[in-house]
Amino acid sequence: MRLWEGVWVTDAGDALADADLQAALTRFGPMGGWEEGVTFIGGLDLAVRRDHAGLAILGADHFRQRVRLADAKEWAPMGGRDIDLIAVKDAIREAHRRFGLAALFFDPSQAQLMVQELVREGLSTQFIEVCQHGKASAVQATALLEGFRSRRIDLYDDHRMMRDLKKLRLVEKSTGIRLDAVSDETGHADLAKAFSFALPDTMGLCNQVLINAGDFDEYDSAGGW
Repeated sequence: MRLWEGVWVTDAGDALADADLQAALTRFGPMGGWEEGVTFIGGLDLAVRRDHAGLAILGADHFRQRVRLADAKEWAPMGGRDIDLIAVKDAIREAHRRFGLAALFFDPSQAQLMVQELVREGLSTQFIEVCQHGKASAVQATALLEGFRSRRIDLYDDHRMMRDLKKLRLVEKSTGIRLDAVSDETGHADLAKAFSFALPDTMGLCNQVLINAGDFDEYDSAGGW
């Protein structure tokens, strides 16, 4: 559009249409806590210094068969210092207390030690590693596209989440499509990535009967439940 039509456009990503994002803004704010008929799943994209860290809590609404954004938190490195990993860890504990997290999907490249510590402390959440390449990344991208295009996702207007979702772009690899984003002063779309970690299984759970955290032992790391 810039080259051929002389129309100025931003460097926003191409993964999600603005109309689909706007249609998803159906909630007025984060959920206060656990609700009957909803199973809660988290996604964690952790960083230490260069990028931001994001924690997204999603609710699988079994009655309405929809995905709800329950809560979203972001951390940035301040003044050249590392991200406050203790604050991130505390937020996961608080999310478990509020929502009874059935599972938390995380990138093991950064969060392995934190997860081991939380497991040792006795947190009953099932922690599941998220692969960032191959089939798993294509599943995340596909779920994001399908979820928004089919209008099955309910968001509240969190400017950080909306900013990151708008930054996502699709990249085609030999193994299929994957999500990517340009890294800038607001991070690497880390909150949107945390959202995408949890989304595929949250969408799948929307069509299932109510479960509890113990049922997550059925998870198959190669591709689903």
